[in-house]
Amino acid sequence: QLDIALYLNFDMIASPNAGYFVYDGDDSDATGAGEGPYGSAQIEAAFAGFLGSQGVQTEGTDFSGRSDYGEFIANGIPAGGLFTG
Repeated sequence: QLDIALYLNFDMIASPNAGYFVYDGDDSDATGAGEGPYGSAQIEAAFAGFLGSQGVQTEGTDFSGRSDYGEFIANGIPAGGLFTG
């Protein structure tokens, strides 16, 4: 059995879209699929905190299930990351 601590997903981060989205690990936006497994909220906080300290305002984005993180979440592995749209 594999011991995977977490999964980080970086979707379309080279996109020319000006959006700065962080996966909503704690479902604080209260939309869509809900929170990720324990640890996902901490991943969100780390990314949002760092980017905020650099003056970059972020928005949450839901775990919609349309990316590679889906199987990790389905197996109880915390996930998070960045998305530009």
